[in-house]
Amino acid sequence: MEQNLEEPLSIQYLAKKEGVGKRRLLGLFRSYFNETPSSYYMGLRLFHARGLLASTSMSAASIGNACGFSSPAWFSRAYVKRYGIPPIQHRKLLLSPQGAGQFD
Repeated sequence: MEQNLEEPLSIQYLAKKEGVGKRRLLGLFRSYFNETPSSYYMGLRLFHARGLLASTSMSAASIGNACGFSSPAWFSRAYVKRYGIPPIQHRKLLLSPQGAGQFD
């Protein structure tokens, strides 16, 4: 999953690759991570985006695209849902002296 952030893999593909059924994969993710594979994947993609916001000068649209979001609006909505703040505002906070180095 971490190696395919720009073009996320389907749950069916992941299950097949691991040699389990889709339901089994869903059950394993619930047991180990207490979330669905899709939710886990989204978290990986958004965490990567957060790192890019803090460490590059890439535009939010380019970061969203690099993290597998097909539109800037979708990226922004998902980001706000996860972190409670739009990507560009979060960049300013992360780069401020008060927010420097704050990753969860």
